[in-house]
Amino acid sequence: MTGATREQGGTFGKPSAVEDRVAAWLDDHGVAYERQRRVWFRTVDFRVGEVLIEVYGCYWHACPEHHPATTKRAVKQRGRDRALASYCQTKGIPLVIIWEHAVNAGDFSALAGVVAGR
Repeated sequence: MTGATREQGGTFGKPSAVEDRVAAWLDDHGVAYERQRRVWFRTVDFRVGEVLIEVYGCYWHACPEHHPATTKRAVKQRGRDRALASYCQTKGIPLVIIWEHAVNAGDFSALAGVVAGR
């Protein structure tokens, strides 16, 4: 870690390999963050100050490009994702979503505002 701090407090599940790549990117950019934080009814992947970051797996979160929400599970998950986004919007909490396919391609542009805003 390049001067960044991170806490594992509030962990409710083991972070995925994709989340680990996002953590490494944040470390490389000197961004302090917390992982696996409980917010409302969900555990979010990262918190950077007041900004929440969710790393959406293409399969689990039914990526419209790779796994359209056609199964009951996917439709239910998309509903949970919309509920979190709505909650954050109502409370004025910034929520950044980065998709697994972007991380795998090395495209962290969704996080540019997080780095610029610190």
